[in-house]
Amino acid sequence: MIEKLRAALADTNVRAFLHVIRAGEGTADDDGYRRQFGGELFTDFSRHPNRAITKTLGDKQLTSTAAGAYQFLGRTWSECQAALNLPDFSPASQDLAAVFLIARRKGLRACHSRPS
Repeated sequence: MIEKLRAALADTNVRAFLHVIRAGEGTADDDGYRRQFGGELFTDFSRHPNRAITKTLGDKQLTSTAAGAYQFLGRTWSECQAALNLPDFSPASQDLAAVFLIARRKGLRACHSRPS
């Protein structure tokens, strides 16, 4: 499975779709792979930070463990890491996990499709 995900990462359309996700998450810049919910940066790529951060938006408080380029929640990352045997939370691992989640939802075919 991991080789299929790596092959998918080489596809220009898949890379473009990942960029769209990052833009939507506010992580398309150089620090995106290190960004936690609320904008703080982490430095240790050995594991998902899994730190619950609370931010106030308007009159609401939101708490999230989201981190990385695709804003993986801690529990989602744990699931991806176990399924793919990922060694860390590096940019390469984050990209593989993002493609895994797209594939799991049957979205890779649409990413690969070329307009006719």
